[in-house]
Amino acid sequence: MSFKRSFVFLNVKSQKIDYVIDELLKLNRVKEVYVITGEKDLLVVLETKIAGLIAGLEGSSRDVANYVIEKIGKIKFVQKTETIVPSRSEIKV
Repeated sequence: MSFKRSFVFLNVKSQKIDYVIDELLKLNRVKEVYVITGEKDLLVVLETKIAGLIAGLEGSSRDVANYVIEKIGKIKFVQKTETIVPSRSEIKV
């Protein structure tokens, strides 16, 4: 089974970052959460199982988008999300 990583930037209501992090870490696809500087407050790394080697980007992008809307976007104090689904990745081992 292969996995695909996606990245979600979050804007969170002031002083509620710890609450949102706790809620994110309860979600099965969330693998990492980073508090970051700049316009966004958090960076979330998602991991999605991909069935087979010919999984299309469009299908996996839609799946990730639905997950972000249904799970992450509904967490109390999350104000905005921005999702990045890479079309290709190279990993140094």
